[in-house]
Amino acid sequence: MAWFFDKKTCGFLTTQVYGERMIEIPDPEFVQSIDSSDSEQQAPLITVPNPRCSLPPEDQLVPLTDNEYAALFAGQAAGQQIARGASGRPELVDPAAPSTEDLIAAANSKRDALLLAAALRIAPLQDVADFDEATAAELTSLNAWKQYRVAVNRVSEQQGYPGTIDWPRQPGEPQ
Repeated sequence: MAWFFDKKTCGFLTTQVYGERMIEIPDPEFVQSIDSSDSEQQAPLITVPNPRCSLPPEDQLVPLTDNEYAALFAGQAAGQQIARGASGRPELVDPAAPSTEDLIAAANSKRDALLLAAALRIAPLQDVADFDEATAAELTSLNAWKQYRVAVNRVSEQQGYPGTIDWPRQPGEPQ
């Protein structure tokens, strides 16, 4: 089995899946000699293109050893990224730092999810409060959840936002 890096797609291919380029088959033009005393004479093998091979053109592929392949994926597992180098060979690179826009989008996504969770907690507590049927514990919980929701909504006002965010703890969450 052979490993390849596809320079065009930055993907990895193997002959186990895509097939070998060349295969050996018995020579179809072989004719057994009538004069031969060996009645089980076999046709010699010839090498021919494999019609089932689906590898891209050779100039698009970079052959890799098993060790090179393993090192690339070990680096990826450790947090690096596999990229096409200037020569077309795969190489490990450190991931680019997220942009400010990416950090803001991630913070907004987390904020929205936390606000949704808070709203689900607040709604039934607000219902019992609206009907003047809330217990003292329910009113305390309602107030805590509303304070939490306000704090979550204000994370963008923190010093260091969006790179550093001190997310508030949900009511009842351990310190």
